[in-house]
Amino acid sequence: MDFFEVPSSLNRHHHWRGGLAQHCLGVYEKAKEAGADLPEDSLIICGLLHDICKTRKLYYDEEGNVHHQHTHIHGHGHRSIRILEQCGLKLTEDERRAIRWHMGGHHAKPEEEEDVRIARESRLWQVIHQADHRDAAYR
Repeated sequence: MDFFEVPSSLNRHHHWRGGLAQHCLGVYEKAKEAGADLPEDSLIICGLLHDICKTRKLYYDEEGNVHHQHTHIHGHGHRSIRILEQCGLKLTEDERRAIRWHMGGHHAKPEEEEDVRIARESRLWQVIHQADHRDAAYR
């Protein structure tokens, strides 16, 4: 995977080569600071890997132009969970929700709204969500 090469987005935050890794590290650092009372392994997993799916969505062509590849899995948080579980990582339900809904869950389908509600009550979700937004706004 091109985790250390691809940008975090095409034209929003961290939209330069290596931006994804910089953003994920920033989210982890902010989450660690705000969530000192939370399990460190959960902060590491959720902070560093919440956007791991972007390694399969964004790529550079031979001329150095970045492109977006279509995937069939709804929601980039969900795609990240799929990749992590395919790699054999065992996530807790709290970690799954923090990654799945780190953007806030505003585009959840009606059948997902209860899961979003549960996520928003989680301290881990609150810390990751805020860290993601703070880091994205910083750059």
